Amino acid sequence: MLGQLHPIQQVEGASLFAEKSAKTGTTGTTLTWVFSNLEGTVDVQTLANATGTTTRVFRDPYGAPIGGSNGVWSSGTGYMNKPVTASAGLTTVGARTYDPVLGKFLSVDPVIDTNLPPQNTGYTSSGNNPATYMDPSGLKFVIDRPNDGGGSKASSGAKSIKPSAGSSNKQNCKVGDWSCRVKAATPEVKCGGAGKARSCNSTGPAGIWCYSYRYDHPISSVGKFTAEQAMRAFTQNPAKIFPFGVEGCPTFSNGAECNLKTGTPLLNPNGVVGVTTTSTSVNFTVLEYGYFDAPGSTIEFSTWEDKKGNVYLSQIANGHGADLFTFTGMKVFQAARPTWDERAANLTDILETQR
Repeated sequence: MLGQLHPIQQVEGASLFAEKSAKTGTTGTTLTWVFSNLEGTVDVQTLANATGTTTRVFRDPYGAPIGGSNGVWSSGTGYMNKPVTASAGLTTVGARTYDPVLGKFLSVDPVIDTNLPPQNTGYTSSGNNPATYMDPSGLKFVIDRPNDGGGSKASSGAKSIKPSAGSSNKQNCKVGDWSCRVKAATPEVKCGGAGKARSCNSTGPAGIWCYSYRYDHPISSVGKFTAEQAMRAFTQNPAKIFPFGVEGCPTFSNGAECNLKTGTPLLNPNGVVGVTTTSTSVNFTVLEYGYFDAPGSTIEFSTWEDKKGNVYLSQIANGHGADLFTFTGMKVFQAARPTWDERAANLTDILETQR
C-alpha cells in the first residue's frame, strides 16, 4: 500500500523530475526519476536503484493511453501531470473535467474570445490541436509548454516586423504572434477570379460554417525512424511534400509566414498562414481573409509513435468562417483527403531515401 509520495525539489513553473515514495509498514523510501514531455505529461519512470526498472506509458496526442495501461501513475496523475479518477478515466484539468479518450471536456468552455475562433468550440481542448497547443487551466488554450524552453511558442521577445506583401495586417505584430495577426486581419478584395462561391469584399460575411477533420496515415514501420526524425524531414522539405506551391517557406520554422498556393478551382486558392513548430508538429494558422476559411482557422501536421514503434503522420484541421460550398466539400466529400494522402506518401518516400 502506498503511504506517501513526494516530489523532489519541484520549482514552481518547472517540470517534476523525481519522486520519493514510502510504503506503509516498511522502512525507507524509494526514489524514482520521472521524465515528462512538452505539456508536462510523465511518459517514463525509472527506479533510482541497482535494477533501474523503467516503466513507460504511451498516449495519443489527446492524452488517451495506448496499449494495456490506464495511463495513471501511482501518484494519481496522468495527462499533463493532472489528477486522474482512475475508475472513470477522467482527468481534472483546472476548471473542468477532461476525457482523454473523447479528447473533449465534459462541460462547455466558460471563456469566449471573439478574436480567436478556435477558442469558441465549446467542449474541445487545446483548440483541438493538442500537439501544438495546451489548455492546463481548462479555460483557454495557450501555446507555451512547460518543458519546451520556447521551441513551441511564439517568440515573445522577437522584434516587430512589417507585414509581408499583400498582408492585411494594419499594425506591427511580433514575429510568431498569430493572435495579433488574426486580430489585425480585415476583409479585403483579393479573391481575383476564384472564390466565386463566397463573398470576399469588405462588407460581405466570411461565412458561418465550421468544420473539423482528422486523417492519420502510417509513414514508417517499427524501428526505422522516430517521430522526431519524421517531423524533421517534414519541416525541411515543404516543396517535396506538398503537392502545391508553398511560397516564402523553403523550410517550416517557428514564426515563419507562408503563402499556400493550392490553386483549388472554385474556392479561394491562396492563403497566408503563420507557422508554429515543435519537434513533432507543424501548425498553420490562417492569417488573412480570402482563403478557404477565415483567419484563426488552423491545420496541424504531427508525427507520433504507437506502442510498437510505428510512426504516423496526422493532419488535424479546424475551419471557421467557411461558406456552405467549402463546408460541404471538406466535411461531406472529404475534398482534402487526396492531397493529404499525397503528402503522407511523399514524406514516406523522403524517409526511405534517408535510410
